Amino acid sequence: MAGAIAPPTLEAAFWRGMRVAAVDGFLLDVPENDTTRTAFGGQVDSAGRPIGFPQARVVTLTETGTHATIDARIGSFKGGGGEPALATEMAGSAAGMLVIMDRAFPGVALWKAYTQAGAHLLIRARTFVAAKPMEVLPDGTYLTRMNLAGQRRSHPGGVTVRVIDYQVDDGETTRLLTDLLDPEPWPAEELAALYHERWEVESAYRQLKTFQRGKTEVLRSASPELVQQEIWAHLTLHHCLNRIIMRLADGEGLAPDRISFVKVLKHTRRSVVGTSTRRVDTVSSSYAASVSVLDRCS
Repeated sequence: MAGAIAPPTLEAAFWRGMRVAAVDGFLLDVPENDTTRTAFGGQVDSAGRPIGFPQARVVTLTETGTHATIDARIGSFKGGGGEPALATEMAGSAAGMLVIMDRAFPGVALWKAYTQAGAHLLIRARTFVAAKPMEVLPDGTYLTRMNLAGQRRSHPGGVTVRVIDYQVDDGETTRLLTDLLDPEPWPAEELAALYHERWEVESAYRQLKTFQRGKTEVLRSASPELVQQEIWAHLTLHHCLNRIIMRLADGEGLAPDRISFVKVLKHTRRSVVGTSTRRVDTVSSSYAASVSVLDRCS
């Protein structure tokens, strides 16, 4: 079911010919029992005692212009490399796209996975990352090397990145890393403005976690396999609802963010309930007719 859904005519979903996507993740509480605690883990206090429910980790590659899920991975709260490792697994689905990530994701392995898959990156980083310029560019951005911890900048295992530093209203410095090294075709001002499209993925998560899932705070499934099945079901439904929104927006000549997700969700629920009711009535009528025929035959 997953995949980008924005047509080429939806300008908000593209930047300079590239489809724009974002990677981020969220946690979902799952029922407490020995199997879910072992499979997913969860937060613990300083003494190693569990705090709250076990939690499943979900990381998605999301089309910012439509909130459609392009790819997703489900993992555990504990170990396994966390969000960056799950994000790296999705690199092949991002070919030809410009992918935005927050400062939890910079890393050589992830960088190589996405760029070698044909994707481009725009990732926020902490100000101590890639802090030593190798070459200052005409627009004030600079090129440097990002390496694994402990490696020299000259180590061949690293990657060359372009660093864009900027401030908003004299606030804290925001640092962005990109593999788009030439400032002429890839202006720093536009990339800095584009980074804020990353928040669209947070809106997508709010649609899924708050509106679609409703007031239920803990997933219903009590085994690790069914927890994953339930999460995939939520992701699939969310993707289908965004397909409906895109179809409505395209038909009316509107941007998809002008269509209310909540209204589409409610209408879809009413349609499903109504269809189910009609089917029950049909079955009941057919059953009654069959009984009548049997009575006459007997």
